Amino acid sequence: MKRIEASPIDLKYATSTSLKATLQQTQDVLRIAARGPAFALDETLYLDGRNDPTKLKLLGATSINTTTAWSENDKELIETHQIKTREGKEGQLTIKRSLTNGGETLVVVFNLQLKTEPDQVSAQQIWQKAKV
Repeated sequence: MKRIEASPIDLKYATSTSLKATLQQTQDVLRIAARGPAFALDETLYLDGRNDPTKLKLLGATSINTTTAWSENDKELIETHQIKTREGKEGQLTIKRSLTNGGETLVVVFNLQLKTEPDQVSAQQIWQKAKV
């Protein structure tokens, strides 16, 4: 988050809050609604690989264009954002989602590559299915 110039408040919030997400999928669309104290993110992903020129704010950067498609083996949903940071740096944020544990666990892997930085940065989230 520091690399894409997230604010100190965003950094502190990200390390101390619990989020809940609701995912709704049809054949063509995945809708994600993530919620936490003083936080809401709603995202619609088109699963056919089309370019979606969004202005979504992600972790301190702005997504300029997004594509989403299934991997060749249909095991991962790959979301690719062309981003621009607050300071004008450009790069790519790739988010890969996959299910494990018989569909009870969603693993989300973030990979960030800025054009001006030599190294790629990665992070991972583990989401457990809520017991109803």
